[in-house]
Amino acid sequence: MAGFSWKWLIGLIGIVLKPLLKAMTPQIEQEFEKFLLSFYKKALATPNPVDDLLMTFVLEIFDVDIPE
Repeated sequence: MAGFSWKWLIGLIGIVLKPLLKAMTPQIEQEFEKFLLSFYKKALATPNPVDDLLMTFVLEIFDVDIPE
């Protein structure tokens, strides 16, 4: 697939989910972000690079900063 980009899909999913996320209370939003970051760290600890890719994709969708 020449020229295919996931960016448009991430943007579309973000458009759909962001209003729902903004409706969360701040406490739940913070806990959700902690959960996603914990899940991301677990993905990095596995030998499977697909885990890393998938969780990076999820963090981008939910607009969570990816730790370095």
